[in-house]
Amino acid sequence: MKIQSIHIRNFRKLKNCHIDFGEKETVFVGANNSGKTSAISAIVWFLKSNEKFTLKEFTATNWALIDELGDKWLAKDPVDDTLLDSHQWDDIVPSLDIWIDVADGEQYKVNHLIPSLSTWDGKKVGVRGQYVPKDVTILYSAYKEAKGKVLALQATEEWKKASSPNLFPINPYFQDRSAIFRLTSRRITPPMSVANEAA
Repeated sequence: MKIQSIHIRNFRKLKNCHIDFGEKETVFVGANNSGKTSAISAIVWFLKSNEKFTLKEFTATNWALIDELGDKWLAKDPVDDTLLDSHQWDDIVPSLDIWIDVADGEQYKVNHLIPSLSTWDGKKVGVRGQYVPKDVTILYSAYKEAKGKVLALQATEEWKKASSPNLFPINPYFQDRSAIFRLTSRRITPPMSVANEAA
């Protein structure tokens, strides 16, 4: 079995990172704080140790997108069902696409990654792992409650005396990540070339 390539999205500083693996070895070279350790962590955690995930693994710039989505939830009551579609999170949550060459007889090595190998044709296998909300409706309810508490706090004299600090209303509920997010995996079709995908 050999990993051909991976594509990491929204994991720490790695917003959109494609890595092709060499035939014998692959070496990551880069400046400090450029994402080398994050790339290795993404590979290991998605494939083996997913209990290590925390919300710190979300790309920091995506928190603004999460708050924007939360504001859309609260703009209309009751909320529009399309905004509660889990696919609204596809471009926000950490994900890893991995392409693996699996030799005949090695299927057992990837059974834990892939829901079904019933249609496996003996060629490379693609799997997408995503760290997704378990239930967007529950997440919406919790966000609404947390946002209400934030708005109440912002109306107090103490908040004004503290120079009106920025508050992130979704964070308090996100502290218990196990109640909110889970790792999913599914087979994916062969990718376009990186050049075509970027076009």
